[in-house]
Amino acid sequence: MEKSKEILLEHFKKIFLKKDDTVAFVLLKKDNKPFQIFKKIGDIDDSFIEFLEKNNNNGYSIHGSVNPLLPNPTKRTKDFYSENQRRLWLDLDNKKNNYILLKFKQFLIDFNLPKPNQITQSSEGNYHIYWVLDKEYNFEILSKMMLRMNIFLKLDHTQDITRLLRLPGFYSKKPGKNDFVCCPFKSLNKLPVNINSFAKIDNIKIQAPNNENIKSNIMAFSDEKGELWNFKVNSKQTTRDIYNISTKRLKSKSLSEIDLSFAKILDINNVSMEIIKTLLISLATGRKPNPEYYAQKTIEKL
Repeated sequence: MEKSKEILLEHFKKIFLKKDDTVAFVLLKKDNKPFQIFKKIGDIDDSFIEFLEKNNNNGYSIHGSVNPLLPNPTKRTKDFYSENQRRLWLDLDNKKNNYILLKFKQFLIDFNLPKPNQITQSSEGNYHIYWVLDKEYNFEILSKMMLRMNIFLKLDHTQDITRLLRLPGFYSKKPGKNDFVCCPFKSLNKLPVNINSFAKIDNIKIQAPNNENIKSNIMAFSDEKGELWNFKVNSKQTTRDIYNISTKRLKSKSLSEIDLSFAKILDINNVSMEIIKTLLISLATGRKPNPEYYAQKTIEKL
């Protein structure tokens, strides 16, 4: 218990979370209701660590919010986060991107980026990268920066303000990796970094969709069981019809899976839920601006 507590508190220290900062702890297990607990860093005691360890041993993975929440939150929605934040992160997945750590190191060199403040190994071959900026910025600015890095590195990951990542000091509980302990991998930069040191990533272009006819090109995607389903728009469907069908079929998918699926339509590597919903309505109505035009303008806003 002492070791888990030491690793966890050291992790929060490395990403410059303070004792008064509130973190969302989320415990996840397939086919089980998740636990969600809001806790100030300074209130983490032995009994709480014991609670986390007990549930971790019972199959729950332990996740924490990257960004601190506002005081006394009741939900983990963006309304309970300050618009201004100071953390950038990446989720490196070696399973989908061979030699991802080597590619990331070369990425740092090519774009003259600062070394991360912390790297955590979430499971075998998978890493979480954290940078902490020396001041806060509107999260939209940070989201655009992370989007560009995700696109360049071909990462499957969202950059929502409510983002959760596995916490070190506990078993990963990924399928086939139950006995792997999520652990600190390397701490490189002991001081916060300046946003200007990321200037070169502005050269990474966000590609506009190149489908000739997005409306008729909604693709088939695979669910977790490997079954395929098709979602096509036809002129007889109302906006409400198409929205209900899409949300029902996507309900069981995680946000990142939804992002990836619709990214194939838009031919980019990441797209937000807000864009997805609005694009669906645009696809359904066919009104001006037409889907192709609207998608183009939406991506430009990023």
